[in-house]
Formats: sequence, C-alpha cells, structure tokens
Amino acid sequence: MKCSWSKDAIALPLNNQKSGVFVDGNCIPESLLYRNYKQVIHPGILDSSVQHTIQGPAIFAGYLFNHFGHFILESLSRLWFAKENPSLPIVWIGTGEYTDWQKDILNLLGIRNPAYFILTPTSINGEIAIPEVGYLIQTEFKDFHNRFLSVVSPSDIEIGKKAWISRSKLSKGVLLNEKRLEERLQEHGWIIYHPQEYSIYEQIKLLSSCESIAGLVGSAFHSLIFLESLESTIHLFSRGVPFIHNKNYDTIAQTKRFNQEKYYIPHVRVSHFGASKNIIWPNFSTVLNHLSVANSTNSNNIHMATPKGTHSSNRINYL
Repeated sequence: MKCSWSKDAIALPLNNQKSGVFVDGNCIPESLLYRNYKQVIHPGILDSSVQHTIQGPAIFAGYLFNHFGHFILESLSRLWFAKENPSLPIVWIGTGEYTDWQKDILNLLGIRNPAYFILTPTSINGEIAIPEVGYLIQTEFKDFHNRFLSVVSPSDIEIGKKAWISRSKLSKGVLLNEKRLEERLQEHGWIIYHPQEYSIYEQIKLLSSCESIAGLVGSAFHSLIFLESLESTIHLFSRGVPFIHNKNYDTIAQTKRFNQEKYYIPHVRVSHFGASKNIIWPNFSTVLNHLSVANSTNSNNIHMATPKGTHSSNRINYL
C-alpha cells in the first residue's frame, strides 16, 4: 500500500474529462483516472481563478461517481487510507453531496471522515495525501483493497433458495418481456429480486443466503464485493456484448474466489423502443436450460411478444 504526500496543492473540478491535483503548476499523475491502463481523465488547465481554500492535511479520495458500479469500483478505490485515518477530511472531485445509497455504502465500510467536494478550483493549504488506487477498471483488484471492502459476513446458505436479479423495474438495459422469464422462474421456486428496493446490507445478506444468484450482467452484482466470502453460485448472462469487453466480473471473481458461470446468449440484439435501450433475446429457452429450469409443457420456447403499439415502424424494427 502506497501513499504520496504533497504540499500546497490546487485541485480542479472535473470539466470535459479534465481535472487533477496540481503542485507548483504541475499535475500529479496519480491524481488522474485510468481504466485498463488507459488514461480517461487528463490534466485540466491551471489558471489563477482559485475560488476556495481547504486547510490540510487532507486525503484525496478521487472522483465521486453517481453510477452505482463506478462508485463501488472506482470511487472507493482510495478510501482504504481514509479508514486508517478517520480524523482527516477527504477531498472529492465530483458532485456536491452524497446520495443516500452512497451514504449507505460508506457507513457499511466505516468511513466517517468529513468530506469536501471540489466544484470550483480549490487550494489545499498544507499537506494532501494521494493514496494508491486499489482497483483499476477491468484490470486489477489488489489484495489490500479486497480486505478493506470485505466487511460483511455471508448468510448461511438456505438449501434450494435461488434469486434472479431483475432489471424489469429499471429504465435502461432492460430485457424486453423479462417478466415472462421471471414468471417461469417463479414457478420453479426462484425469488425475483429488485435490489434497488433494499439497502446494500439487506441485498448482500439475502443474496449470500441463496444457492444460486442469476441475472443479466449489471452493477447490481458488484454489491457482492463487500462480502468476506460467498458460497453461492453466480450465473451471469450477457446484455448484448460478449464478456471479453468487460473483464471486471472476472477480476472480482478471481480475487474474491467466487464460483461464477458466464453465458453469452447468441443473437442478442439492442433495440430502441421509445427513449430507452431494450435487450431482445429470440427466446428464453437457453437461459432456462443453463439454470436447469424445465421448459413449458405447452411450448418448446418462450418467445418474445410483439412490442405494444400498432405503429408499423415498431413492428418492422421488431421483426
């Protein structure tokens, strides 16, 4: 675990993928953001328009993302040092306050540090610590960071208990007619679980009590990262692209030693009905087979229903 210290720095807000912490006019490379070893946030333009001042010492926490998955994987990646130094304030580049679910996660991790949110160019009088990143998107999950995140003991497995993580109540990345698949799963004893309706702790405790956890690839699975261990089997189904494009699930599973199965369903298509992106599978039979769920006695396949509405372009697009 590494942490560098700098003195009398200036932090810039995020603007068009540019930001950073500067000392003596130079951007500290460790204050920028990288994904898969590629730089995605670049040094901003430093001028004389410093508008606020923070008294150090303080900890640079990185970038505060409101996306659930990126918050867990990236925003938390420097907070191991905050946990070791609870009296030091942390400095975020990003939004001006925490959401309720972010507070939920920070409380779970025991992060109580006061926080500053950089919205304008801000000077830090005194020292600022820049901790080593514990997680690098799609690339690396360091052991010390895993230990920091592993704060919840798993529930005892309940024999026969299975949960499908549903996206049917979300606005994006929804599987068209997912409720039809869910009805079949329910007939065979599966719980249809909507994680956004529960606290992070409640999600983890319920899911870790299941023999099997299944669903479309999505950030909801990242909440399992807070477990000390997991005996459940995870079944991940693609949302339109092969898994080769997102290695986070492998990275996490390998570090956490999860028992994980991945499935790419052929001919997955992305369609635009209205303003949201919906995922289309020709039928759900392959999914049911992977989950050892018997198919309908009335049909060999559960076919997708034609989208609602009579507009001819919708029908042609669907076909």
